[in-house]
Amino acid sequence: MAKIIKSNGVNESEIKLTQLCESTFFKLWTYSNVFKEKGVELCDAIAIFENNVFLFSDKAIKFAENKSLDVAWSRWKRKAVDKSYKQLKMAENWIKRNPSEIYLNAKAEQKIPIKIKDINTARFFKIVVANGAEEACKSSSSENIHGSLPIRYFSSEYKNLEFKLPFYVDISKNEIYHVLDSFNLSIVLNELDTITDLYLYLSEKETFIQKLDILSYTGEEELLTKYITNIDTNSNTHIFFSEDIIQKYNSISIDQGEWAKFKESREYNIKKNADKNSYMWDRLIDLTSNYMLNGQCLLDPGFNDQKVDPNHIDDQYAIFIMAKESRFSRRLLSDAMVERINSFPHDYKPLQTLSRTMKSPCQDKVYYVFLQIDRDVSKEKNDYRQVRCELLRSYCKAAKTKFLDAEVIVGIAIDAPAHFKENSEDFITFLCKYCTEEDIQEYKELSKKLNIMQNLEIIRKDSKESPEVIKYDKKAKIGVNDLCPCGSGRKYKRCCKNK
Repeated sequence: MAKIIKSNGVNESEIKLTQLCESTFFKLWTYSNVFKEKGVELCDAIAIFENNVFLFSDKAIKFAENKSLDVAWSRWKRKAVDKSYKQLKMAENWIKRNPSEIYLNAKAEQKIPIKIKDINTARFFKIVVANGAEEACKSSSSENIHGSLPIRYFSSEYKNLEFKLPFYVDISKNEIYHVLDSFNLSIVLNELDTITDLYLYLSEKETFIQKLDILSYTGEEELLTKYITNIDTNSNTHIFFSEDIIQKYNSISIDQGEWAKFKESREYNIKKNADKNSYMWDRLIDLTSNYMLNGQCLLDPGFNDQKVDPNHIDDQYAIFIMAKESRFSRRLLSDAMVERINSFPHDYKPLQTLSRTMKSPCQDKVYYVFLQIDRDVSKEKNDYRQVRCELLRSYCKAAKTKFLDAEVIVGIAIDAPAHFKENSEDFITFLCKYCTEEDIQEYKELSKKLNIMQNLEIIRKDSKESPEVIKYDKKAKIGVNDLCPCGSGRKYKRCCKNK
């Protein structure tokens, strides 16, 4: 790929938005300050992944404290919220008509290197980021502890009840968009820090809104808390409320304080501790993304009649498949990889290998082959990498013989961390949906010839996204600086000592 020059935002609030979006969507799928033609900006940030388009409009508007509250609020809302929504609506309409006319800079010299899978069925999420009213929100009410903007979604028949109160944003169910502010922007994008998790949240939220006549809440962080802490045991997915409650009430209101209590809870800290290994998955994607954006990455064309357009990032690439994993999936996959890394033999042998094959917890018929190998220091770098890539291909083929339902196998190869501090990575995508019986037989013979052993990491059925709080003997002697036995990962004195 050619080098891609991206904007990092033009002011403090846009820079913050860009950094948060890149941590959620990764740099390959997030672009700030994009244009629809020379000198005409489309929106402040856009993220495109598969058939989902996330549009952001960021406004930092100073609240006029020298004006009456009603006048100051009306002016601020018009500039920070209403104007942003209008921009996003225009951006959506433009993209639907001109999906390939999105440029990286004001000169319209380079198009973004991603494309929408099918513009006719694409789903758009419009997200307004309204900054500047946090302190005014706090001073207006002692109950507004965070300075968040209260939001209300309502049906058309309740239009006459539209609030004119300061700091309350009314949104019609007929034109749903999402409003974040300077307090909860980072909360939402940090807690839902994968494309899949954010997509599922916004999708469920929009569905939830349509089931009610009125939904009001005192800040997006409060609604998010309901979503994170409620899981449907039948589908094992997050929900806001059970169907029984939704059918019983046509209006639901969520007060402030839920997020503050949840963040200080043992359950929250235990989950965060359990997720630590999962960020190894993110680092693999982010590292490769940087190389690709800088034009320094050799793109593997894949195999089994796989076609790759070098000018676009699409689902042909291994890291695209990896980026679709949720945070919980990344935790399970990374834990399996870390366990395998820790079990690598201590004695160094050139080209010694250890592998693990793992089934994706959230993508149907997707498997991963993780291969670590002792670098052959006697070989030239390019020669060794070629050998490693060919070996990785062979392992992917062997995996197909064991898991016949596999349609996509992603190969990940690294130098064994047990013996090498510096590392390199190779990724391969094996599209194996249409492998014939002859292909399978050929792969079996190859596997036997190379003496390749495949290991399946079985994700335990009792694995939970939110681990249960561990019970322990409160009379046991625990040092104040010891790790808390509840499993939160925090020191005892900062966790359960006084609870």
